[in-house]
Amino acid sequence: MTTDLIAAVDTEKRAVRAASRLCMQVADGGPALLEKGGREPVTLADYGSQAVILGMISAEFPDHAVLAEEGAAHLLDYSDDGIRSDLAALVATVTGGTCTIDDLLARIDHAGGEGPLVWAVDPIDGTKGFLRGDQFAVAVGLLEGARPVAGVLGCPRLSIGDTSGVLVWGVPGVGAFVEPIAGGDARSVRVSEVADPAGVRVLGSVETSHGDPAIIERAVAAAGLGGGWCGSTARQSTPRWRPALPRPTSDPATARTGASGPRTMQPGRQSSPEQGEGSPTSTAAISTSPPAPPSITTAACWRRTAWCTT
Repeated sequence: MTTDLIAAVDTEKRAVRAASRLCMQVADGGPALLEKGGREPVTLADYGSQAVILGMISAEFPDHAVLAEEGAAHLLDYSDDGIRSDLAALVATVTGGTCTIDDLLARIDHAGGEGPLVWAVDPIDGTKGFLRGDQFAVAVGLLEGARPVAGVLGCPRLSIGDTSGVLVWGVPGVGAFVEPIAGGDARSVRVSEVADPAGVRVLGSVETSHGDPAIIERAVAAAGLGGGWCGSTARQSTPRWRPALPRPTSDPATARTGASGPRTMQPGRQSSPEQGEGSPTSTAAISTSPPAPPSITTAACWRRTAWCTT
């Protein structure tokens, strides 16, 4: 990595860590929900997280461009000075600096300059999961032109092994890494070396509205992916492990339904969080005693706002 990219990734990691701390502090006090247009939820943590991230980016890379999800106008419309003052104080606490209400609003709306690097920020990816005490991520990616060059995910509620709360980051040509979100040694993660489709396990979305569960499950069966799949409905706090399905037969009545679809993000500056909370129907047996989890597998993919691992 170049010196500039090393500095950017360091800032990215520190910003995501601080924003994740803010999100958890807001959650501990009960996240205040503010409705956006349509059915899109947004919380005070979304705005605070974005203010933390963009405040740190603007301080160190003021000429870099920014693509972020939230805007201060909505916060002004749906909150009072007391709420905004409390949020500014929380931003100051997690960043170790000062933050007035005016600073808070300016940081949320920071758009950067015309520099060659673009920061793409989703302050909370998975607002509904955040609200119900489930998984969410603070997601920040870095683009050079149209090419992603770095990305960080903060997952404060995700446990891997003995580590509760993780930071996952990656740089093309360097690798992908996971480390405790509270700080600690990083270890390399990589794409699984499993080559036999019969041993591949499929991970499903927690939001069934992201795709047609029946189609996904039929595709898994048709491809012969026999390691089973793991997903949860919008109302489940614990993922459910489901066994592998048999290959489809000539009798369509034997087809089973019930996987969760892949996550998607809508194009545009304001992306839509998860829509709907329907539960899948399935005739497949559900095991409440999951098998030993597989080794961590990572797949780096650009989802408009950040590199992500699945």
